[in-house]
Amino acid sequence: MDDYKRKIKQHNLRDTQPRRSVFTALVDSGSPLSIRELKKKYSQVNRTTINRALETLDEIDLVQIVPIKKKKKYTVA
Repeated sequence: MDDYKRKIKQHNLRDTQPRRSVFTALVDSGSPLSIRELKKKYSQVNRTTINRALETLDEIDLVQIVPIKKKKKYTVA
């Protein structure tokens, strides 16, 4: 989580609850997750918000995309 906080600050981003939730879910899962799986875990968070959080976290190298059977899944970088 220290890496998360450092990179968020380094890129002048806000530490929002959706970003933190998505990142924490990926850390805790131990395996790559799809947007659908994240949505099931956080049903109160809009799918678009999850997608944007993943895009941002990917841009700052906190998560990476893992193609599995023609599907995109995400894991901690």
